[in-house]
Formats: sequence, C-alpha cells, structure tokens
Amino acid sequence: MSFFKKLFGRGKDKEKKETKQEQNIVESAKEKIEDAVAPIEEKTVEIKEQITEKVENLQEQATEKVESFKEKASNVVEPIKENVSEVKEGLTENVGAVKDKISEKVEDIQEQATEKVESFKEKAAELKESVVSKVDEVKTQVNEKTDTLKGVVEEKVIEQSPVVPTPVPPPPPTNQENQAQKIQEDLDKGLEKTKRGFFSRISRAVAGKSTVDVEVLDELEAALIASDVGLDTTIKIIERIEARVARDKYINTTELNEIMRDEIVQLLAENNTTDVTSFSIPQGKVPYVILVVGVNGVGKTTTIGKVAYQYMLQGKKVVLGAADTFRAAAVDQLEIWSNRVGCDFYSKGMNTDPAAVAYETVQYAMNNGMDVCIIDTAGRLHTKTGLMNELSKIYRSIDKKMPGAPHDVLLVLDATTGQNAIEQCTHFSKATNVTALALTKLDGTAKGGVAIGISDQFKIPIKYLGVGEEIHKLQIFNKRAFVDSLFKDIES
Repeated sequence: MSFFKKLFGRGKDKEKKETKQEQNIVESAKEKIEDAVAPIEEKTVEIKEQITEKVENLQEQATEKVESFKEKASNVVEPIKENVSEVKEGLTENVGAVKDKISEKVEDIQEQATEKVESFKEKAAELKESVVSKVDEVKTQVNEKTDTLKGVVEEKVIEQSPVVPTPVPPPPPTNQENQAQKIQEDLDKGLEKTKRGFFSRISRAVAGKSTVDVEVLDELEAALIASDVGLDTTIKIIERIEARVARDKYINTTELNEIMRDEIVQLLAENNTTDVTSFSIPQGKVPYVILVVGVNGVGKTTTIGKVAYQYMLQGKKVVLGAADTFRAAAVDQLEIWSNRVGCDFYSKGMNTDPAAVAYETVQYAMNNGMDVCIIDTAGRLHTKTGLMNELSKIYRSIDKKMPGAPHDVLLVLDATTGQNAIEQCTHFSKATNVTALALTKLDGTAKGGVAIGISDQFKIPIKYLGVGEEIHKLQIFNKRAFVDSLFKDIES
C-alpha cells in the first residue's frame, strides 16, 4: 500500500510540477506578448496622431483651397453678373425700343388704314353722289323729252282744233259726307301698294305670335325701312313702341297695330306743323303767291294745274306764271293747263329771264285782282349749285315786287324716288326756304312711308298728296287720315 501511495504521490507531484511549468510558460508568453504589443500600440497611437495631424492639415489646405476657389469664383462671377445685368438692361432697353417701334408702326398702320377707309368712304360717297346725279340727269333728260313730246302733241292738237279749250267743268255737287267718303276712298286706293308691302311683312312677323317680342319689333323695323319711312324716323317709332311694351308689360299683336298707329300720329304731331284743312287763302295774303320748285319729272306742272283747279272750284281768280323758260314746251304745257282749268296765264316766252317772269307775274296778279298767283320754275337737279342759286334770285325778285312774298315755296317731290326725295328736300330747303311740300305719284309706289319720314325730319308741312292722274285727285294732307288709311287693311 505504501508502495502504491508513493507511486501515486510521485505522479501527483509530477503533475503539479508540469502545471506550474505551463503556468510559467503562459506567464512568460504573456509578458513577451505584452512587451511585443506595447511598442505596437505606441506606434499605432503615433500613427493615429500623424494621420490626424495630416487630416487636419489636409482639411486646412482644402478649406484654404475652397476659400481661394470661392474668391476666384467670386472674382469671375461678379464680372459675369455685372455683364449679365448690363446685357439684361441692354436687352430691356432694346425690347422697349422695339416695342416703341412696333407701337409706332402699328399706329402708323392704323392711321394709314383709317386714312384709306376715310378716303374710301369719301370716294364711295362721291361715287354714290355721281351715280345719283347721273341717274337724275338721265331721268331728267327722259322726262324733258317726254314732256317736250307731250307739249308738242298737245300744242298740235290745240292748233288743229277750231274750238278754244274750255275749262274743266267742276264735279257734280255732292253732299259733304259723300265728298269726304270719296276723298278717303281715293287716299285708300293711292296707298294700296304701300299697304300691301308694309302689312305683308308685319303679317308674317306676327303670325303665330301672342306677344310682341324682339323678332316682331325687328320685322316691324324692316317693314318701316322698306316703306322708305327712313332710318332715323323708324328708330324713333320702334323706341316708342318698345317703351310702350315695357310700360304696359303685356301687349299682344292685335294691340300692336293700334299702338303703332298712335305712336306714328303722335310723332308727326310733334313736328310743330299744322295740317291744312282746305284749299283756302291765308288771311291778308292776296294775291296769295306760291313759288313751285322741284327736279324735272316729279310732276310740277301737273301739280300746279291741279292746285289751280281746286282754287278755281272755290271761285278764286288764279294766274299761272311760266318762269320755266328753259325746258322745251314747258311754257306751252303750262298754258294748256291754264286753258283746261280756265284761269289766267302769264308768259314772256322761252329763253327769257325767269326772275323777270316771276316779278312780272306777281305784278300782273296785283294789277288784275288775282286771288292766287302760282309761279312755275325750271326743273333742276338738287346737286347743281348754279341752278339752285337761280332759285334764290327768283325768290328775291318776287319779294322785291311784293314784300313778304312768296307766301309759300312749294317743293314737289316724287314719292316713287323714296329716300332720294328726302335728299332733294334737304338741298331745296337750303336754297329757297321751302315752306310746304307736295308728294306726287303716291298711287304708283310702295314707298308711301316717305311721307312720314319727310314730315318727321324736316318739320315742313306736307300740304298736298297726289293720289292719281285725274285732275281732282290732289288731296290736302292730313296726318291722322293718312296713318288711318295706312293701317286700315290690317284691321279689316
């Protein structure tokens, strides 16, 4: 047992000895490692410090370079900015200059365009006036030739007839009611063409309508203009009807006719003219001198004959003065009318001074106790200044012989010429102070509405209406009767 103990005891000691050696080795190794690691760590710290220092140096250099670059960049950018600003300012100035030039060019173009438009308008107006003048000249020439042929034929008839022309007998006596009815019938027949065109348009406008709307008013406006009422007068009438429609709120198409008639009558009543009621002589004006003017072909001579006839029917003494010494056969035509009517006649023949004829006709009327003195004048275009001035001379000649005369300057207008009649009225009014109008050939045109336009625009009374060729178909103009007749068919 002791042997085994010794044996095992020796084994344990050996193990302990070996363990201690191992520990020594480990400790020695650790020390060596630590000795080896220490310089490495020192070196590492030193390297770190060097690296940190180099990094800081690099950062400082970088910062310096960045700042240097910024300075250089700033030195480069500032001039560029200045150049850009200068360029921008230059561009702005150039753009402003370009804009100004463009504006000037546009204004120049606009001025040129305006001048060209105005020039075109003037040329168009001149062309229109020239065309109207040419048309009037042609019409005048045709009428002169026609009148000449009529005069020659009538003169030949008189020369060949052994019987002295006798006055036209007065119409058989009728009571006042029948006579008024006949006058109204003649007026209705004379306005037949005007009514047909006027109301056919209105009928189409109101067909199927229960109220007056914009479409109805537009069609009504077109109908009035087509009847030659005239633009200005048409606008007045439409504005009055629109005001009535707005005031009364509800107006049906049946009421429209009565409203339109009333407004036209009121409009005509506002022109400060009084309707003549009969063929009478104003008190204190004897002889009553009437100077008749107008263009050729409107029916001056015929109107003179018809007016003389009406005064003769009332037992007045009438003389006709032939101051149309220019147109061929004009003197003979007027003499034929004086024979038909049975009145006195005064003439100095052809190619004599018309102012002298007018003067002496008034003298004849005063010396022979005439009640009415009607003086014919040569037909002339309203565009001919020289001939228009001659009318002024005739007017002064009459006034010289009888102060205050002529008592009426009667302008004869052809209703078939429509708006041209208004133009004639404008020019003749300037030359002769027109005081009354006679509207002829009303039965031969659909433009009878011109009577409304003339009465409204010129504030000159329309005295006579020619409603037919017969000698008795010359009527006194009455506003209400005229408008009533114009609207009569639509009510029936």
